[in-house]
Order: sequence, then structure tokens, then C-alpha cells
Amino acid sequence: MQLQMTLDEAETAFGNVDVEAFNKAVEKARAQFACVSEEITPALAAELHRVEGLYAYTNLARQQAVNAFAAARAIEPDYQFPSNVVSDGNPILDHYTAKDPVCDKERIPPPKSGKLRVDGQRRGAVPTEFPAIIQVLDSKGEGSVTQYHWPEEPLPYKPGSVRTTAQNFTLIGGAAMAVAGVGTFLGTRADTVADDPANNISVSRQRRVGTAAGATLFVAGLSSVGVSFVLPSKEVAQ
Repeated sequence: MQLQMTLDEAETAFGNVDVEAFNKAVEKARAQFACVSEEITPALAAELHRVEGLYAYTNLARQQAVNAFAAARAIEPDYQFPSNVVSDGNPILDHYTAKDPVCDKERIPPPKSGKLRVDGQRRGAVPTEFPAIIQVLDSKGEGSVTQYHWPEEPLPYKPGSVRTTAQNFTLIGGAAMAVAGVGTFLGTRADTVADDPANNISVSRQRRVGTAAGATLFVAGLSSVGVSFVLPSKEVAQ
């Protein structure tokens, strides 16, 4: 991937203290990032966060650098900069470990179409304190939307719909009713036949009633489950 090569160029330039080459490589990486046509891996996402952190640090946006570094460490907690990129004793290392990479996450709605990825992983939430890479992939696995997402920024895609409380209640209630119907039917069939013919008539009658009740519960339960998928979902505002 060209983006990977450009990020490597940026890190090499940073290690050589070539600020101009580093800035050009970052600008190039950002342009390539916006046109990514394949799924970004977690490792590549971590490297993107690290390079964004280095860029923020060199441009005196120290808190932004700390947050980007935390995002990288959330993905690769054991990563250490090679000495030819960031030498031992460099104050950048203090910023790199300054923030806890574990924070609260905010759930985000599914896209109207396509598969959602956050930092190269199947997730439906983003960190509330540091950035994340959001992708929406089409059915062929190609990137249709890719964004370096900071907290409180708008989502880069059109949200789809989510199941409502009514849908979930109808689904769970219907499933429980169907299970109860099966239980009633099996419980009725388990009745033993007595030696007394009069009792046999009574047991037979109970079986017919139980079978009818079980079948009614089962059919009603299945119908309720079906209705849960027909009820309208809730459209999520962006």
C-alpha cells in the first residue's frame, strides 16, 4: 500500500530531523489516506496515529500529540519507537506515554449501507478522549468512506437505522411464547395412560386440549417474532 510507504518516509524524515521532508510526507500521507480503497489494518491505524502525534508535536500542538499517541497505544500497547526515529531521552517519549490509552467509548450508529470499521477493527464505538480511524466498507471490502475522526466531530457517513424497544420487546416476547408452546405440547404428550379406561378418556381429552394450547402459543409466538422484523426501525440522526 502506498500509504504505508509514505508513513515510513515520514518516520525516516523525522528521525533525520528533516522537518521539510517530514511535513511533505505527512501531507502526502493525508492525501493518500482520503483515497484509501481497501480496509486499513490495526497496525496501519496505529502507525497513522503515531505519525499524526509526531506532526502535532513538531507543530507545538502538544495535547493533540498526547491524544494521538494514546490512540496508537490503545491499539499497540507494547510498541516502542525505533531509536533511529525517536532517540532515547527525547521528550517526545514522555508525551507518548503521558495519557492512559484506556478511556470511555461512545457508541455510534451503523451506516445506512456498508460495513463499519474503527481503527481497522469491527467495532461500533469510538473513544471519547482521543482520535480513531473510521471506515465504511462496501460489500466488496473497498473503502467508500475513510476519516481520521477526532472526538465531537460529525460522523463521515450517513447513519442507518437501529432496532426500537418495541421491536426488541416483540421479538423477545414472541420467542418466549413459542418456547412456552413447545413446552406445553411436550408436557402434555408426556402424560401416562392410566389402567382405568375412564381415566384414559380424561387423559386423552387433556392431551387434545394441551396440544391445541401448545400449538396456539407456538404459532402466536412465531407470528410475534415475524412482526418484530416488520415493525419500522428507528432512523438515527447524524
